[in-house]
Amino acid sequence: MPSSFLSLGSINADFQFEVSADLSEGGTLPAKTFLQRAGGKGANRALFAQKLGIGATLIGRVGDDHFAGQALQPLRQTGLDLSGVSVTAESPTAIAMIAVPENGDKTILLASNANRDWDDSSLDLVRQAIKQAEAGAVLTIDFEISPEAVEIALQAATQRQMRIIADGSFGKDVKPEHLRRLHAIAPNVQEAGAIAGIEISSDTDSERVARMLAESGVEIVCVKLSDGGCLLATAGAVERINSPPVEVVDKTGAGDAFTAAVAIALLEGHSPRDAAIYGVAASTLAVSGKGSQEAYPNRSELDQMARRVADGVPAR
Repeated sequence: MPSSFLSLGSINADFQFEVSADLSEGGTLPAKTFLQRAGGKGANRALFAQKLGIGATLIGRVGDDHFAGQALQPLRQTGLDLSGVSVTAESPTAIAMIAVPENGDKTILLASNANRDWDDSSLDLVRQAIKQAEAGAVLTIDFEISPEAVEIALQAATQRQMRIIADGSFGKDVKPEHLRRLHAIAPNVQEAGAIAGIEISSDTDSERVARMLAESGVEIVCVKLSDGGCLLATAGAVERINSPPVEVVDKTGAGDAFTAAVAIALLEGHSPRDAAIYGVAASTLAVSGKGSQEAYPNRSELDQMARRVADGVPAR
């Protein structure tokens, strides 16, 4: 069945540890808990949309191993369309080792594995999924996969005049020619700096980079800030949208929720400003619970938080 929300990107088996020790100490550190979960930016965005009742298709790669079951089973249970997910026997499913300290700031060690291993048949699935998408559908992408898959998706989506909303990871892999094809991009501060080739050390730097990206051909730039807010840049104007204060439990997957919410808001006809508000609302809710996919809100929760975010944004 044709989808209105396509998500091309990474699919991971996540192994998450809650820790109380300083990760910079080195040596053997105690972990309070250990959980096996599904993750990956592409998978997270697709599940977020599916949970909100948006018909979503995931496009990605997994290995021919038991880790693929860990990565895909929670998605399969939601009814998410996995017809764009292909299997390779040449590489294992991507693995993410995630350490979450008491302040919720995660540290991730990622082995991309199958995410970077695409062949001709899997690349054909990219073309087919985009060709079969509903008219007016959006394509969300990240750069944690094969550059060839990204390029083919950008070409196919551009031919269909499909709006493309990109996450900013990995920033070093985002090229100037990519930016000109994007409708929106949502990097964090570090990724934005990597894309622009500028080291960011202040709020002024962040605003300058957001403006630069908006001037590079991207219509909507949302630079995700460490405090949960974002900088929205459109046509040279930059506006800060703040996150309401919440207890931060776990930041894993919050950025993916942001990007998915922005894409959904644009799909549903909201303005760039309202889309950024929904992005901040989604990430704010995501950091309030443990895990990534498990912490994602339903439609009512997202709408309620979006109103709360909007109340804190000065009127124009």
